[in-house]
Amino acid sequence: MKILVITPFHPSPVGLLAECEATIGLKKRGLEVNVMTPHKSSSYDLYKENGIDVIDFEPTKKIDFKAIFFIRKLIKEKGYDIIYLIRGKGITNGIIASIGLPVKVVTYLGSTSFYWYDPTAYLTHLNPRVDKIVCVSHDVKNHLQAQFIKKRKLVAIHKGFNIDTLTNVQLFTKKELGLPDESFLVSCLGRSNRVKGIRYLIEAAQYLDKNSNIHIVIVGINLKLKEYQSLRNNSPAKDRIHLFGFMPDAIRITATSDLYVQPSLNEGLGRAIMEAMGFGIAPIITDAGGCTELIENGKSGIIVPVKDPKAIADAITYLYNNPELKEAMGRKAKERILNHFSIDNTADKLFNLFSELIKKN
Repeated sequence: MKILVITPFHPSPVGLLAECEATIGLKKRGLEVNVMTPHKSSSYDLYKENGIDVIDFEPTKKIDFKAIFFIRKLIKEKGYDIIYLIRGKGITNGIIASIGLPVKVVTYLGSTSFYWYDPTAYLTHLNPRVDKIVCVSHDVKNHLQAQFIKKRKLVAIHKGFNIDTLTNVQLFTKKELGLPDESFLVSCLGRSNRVKGIRYLIEAAQYLDKNSNIHIVIVGINLKLKEYQSLRNNSPAKDRIHLFGFMPDAIRITATSDLYVQPSLNEGLGRAIMEAMGFGIAPIITDAGGCTELIENGKSGIIVPVKDPKAIADAITYLYNNPELKEAMGRKAKERILNHFSIDNTADKLFNLFSELIKKN
């Protein structure tokens, strides 16, 4: 079985790491895998190190005729059985390039930001040329069914997480973070766009016991924006709210944490949550879609309603006051990543999906 994976440039070392590791897993299972991605991509060298043939190329536009002809020529010359299209311009150009050729087309979707009434939807997952869509969660799968995509085309395969990547992560000291030595660190990582719900975590601080040593550290791009600074500065708990902005080693914040909170309004799945779970840190998350599939509520984490600062604060307080339960939840969270969300699980499911597609030829 010959597979061409088309994946875009991503500047972050972890931006497409799960997809990269799953692709490597397919090669280890005996598939002949080629990857099309630019050499500037963070995963380029990792593919090469694992013996995968990498084609240094990336479409530059949503409809890029040079890319379409190049991909079409590759499909014909290499005789690929499947092209697996991950995100953006690779999806639109790969679909067009496949028209009229005997190759199966599989696309990937990691969020619920796709709608049937968007005209560009017919260039991607709604295109009749697409044979299967890999959904990052059951929530995303259900969303696509609501967009009039046939159920038989959809398969939910959770994005796997390689817990081994956390082995050598060094903790910060509280002093390095400008926090008191005995502080109880609650962290949150994420972009500052509205869907991440950062404002509700900032607002939650006012409901925490003012005599406690709970400190909230939020890390992410553009967290110095006026809206967040204003929320923080006007909070009665402002001295215990810390907006760190972008940090290239943000994962060290998670590793140092006592609790992790993800206050999102919507999540396809949630890599940052999985990282916290992999460290054995209990997560508090909102009822925001696919992320709820990661934990068993009350066993390996706590789920609270979206847009509810008081509920977030109550969950933090509950685990702060019950340290043994917090530790037990953290252990269960790590076990859940190992048993249900490993890279091996993802690679196995992708392998089975591709094998079934080829059998239908």
